[in-house]
Amino acid sequence: MRTAGKILVLTLLCVAGTTACERPEPRATERVADQKAVDKTVAVLKEADSEESKPAEMGQDEFARIGVANAEIAATGDSEISGNVRFTPDEGESRMRVDVLIQGLNPGMHGFHIHSEPDCGNEGKSAGGHFNPYEVAHGSPNSERQHVGDLGNITADQDGKVETTITTEQLAFTGPNNILHRAVVVHADKDDLRTQPSGDAGARVACGVVLPAMDVIAEQR
Repeated sequence: MRTAGKILVLTLLCVAGTTACERPEPRATERVADQKAVDKTVAVLKEADSEESKPAEMGQDEFARIGVANAEIAATGDSEISGNVRFTPDEGESRMRVDVLIQGLNPGMHGFHIHSEPDCGNEGKSAGGHFNPYEVAHGSPNSERQHVGDLGNITADQDGKVETTITTEQLAFTGPNNILHRAVVVHADKDDLRTQPSGDAGARVACGVVLPAMDVIAEQR
């Protein structure tokens, strides 16, 4: 009877978690392995959190490898301005070719810029300011520092037509200089390339949103 009592007491002590019946201390190698597993998990979680917190540079990942983008240009008011601006990276993808074909403008020079918002409403005012991810001063395309969207001027002939090509290292389809889902804006007047923040180029007479070319999207499907 006394032996049975001892067994019962030991059993209760084990249930209570006393030292006499606890599992043996894990070996040092086991503790190291466990800690490494914990550290690896924490690192993975931190990396995931970091990726989620980054703003999407492209806006939409499926457009990350496109080769061509277009902006269909239309008048912001009652004029007959229309046209197309086509963006094509060069073979080395270090420069962007910008082919401009617009008609219906008044003859002469017109400020020509990429603006930050993909919205041509409210007579072009909804397009926001010049695309300026580095928050620097307005300038000419050839100045040391300028807005990414500073493309200078285009010149309409006596018939109001512009047909020209601009080549620039400022524009891209990825990263901070990404122009996809921005707006091309044509101004009523010449950009003086000095006045802040937009060159005193006057009203926004035409506008178009930069989108991947439809033939490129069809190829990706």
